Formats: sequence, structure tokens, C-alpha cells
Amino acid sequence: HRPLRHAAYDPGMSRPTREPPRTFSRRWPEIECEDHLAEKARLLALNIKAITDRDGIRTVARATGVAHSILSRIINGEAWADTHTVARLEHTLNTPLGPGTNVNDGDCGFCRDMGIHPTLGASPSASLNTSS
Repeated sequence: HRPLRHAAYDPGMSRPTREPPRTFSRRWPEIECEDHLAEKARLLALNIKAITDRDGIRTVARATGVAHSILSRIINGEAWADTHTVARLEHTLNTPLGPGTNVNDGDCGFCRDMGIHPTLGASPSASLNTSS
């Protein structure tokens, strides 16, 4: 019988619930959020959406190890992205995804590694390839 570890929160109490980030925007993700934290989530979602629109959500999910359902919930503003998920995406895609970053500007690590130029489009070998 091993002693129980102490939790960072009381395991007998439920965690507080937060409204999903999309509730702070009149039209997610096109319109800015009224809440500053939700706005950061919206900008993150737009950057993730740019990559999944280009390469496919399931391809990105396979390449990064983040479930496509999690990616979809983040993009749709139904869930707050946790730091582990953001770190995994940024590391695997080799690009920052947070606010202040525009993955469409071609100046991200992922775009450079994949040979993508934002105005010229992708090079023939510029899609995520998980078969190698």
C-alpha cells in the first residue's frame, strides 16, 4: 500500500469550469474577443487553423501526436489549449503558434523547413509527410 501523493488542488473538489473561448466573440474566430485571454486563444486557433487548412487536420494530428478532435476543439473555440498541447505543436511543427505570430507570413520555422512561400504557395514537397 503506497501513500497518496498530494495534489496541487483538492481532489475532493471539482475544478472550476471556464466558459469556452468562443463565447467571448460574436463570430469565432473571425471577430476579436471581448476578453483578453480569449483573444489570445483566438489568435492561437487562427494559426493552428492556417496549418490544418493547408495540410489537413488528420495529417497534422498524426505528425504532432495531438488528436484531431483536440485540434478541432481548439480551432472551433470549444476548448482552451493547454501548455502541453501548444508546446507539442510548436516543437513538432518547428514554429511558434502563439499570439503575435502569423504562420501565413512565411517567416516561421515550419514554412522555412517545408519550403513554403506565403505568396507563391507550397513547393511540391511542402506537405507534411508522415510516411518516412
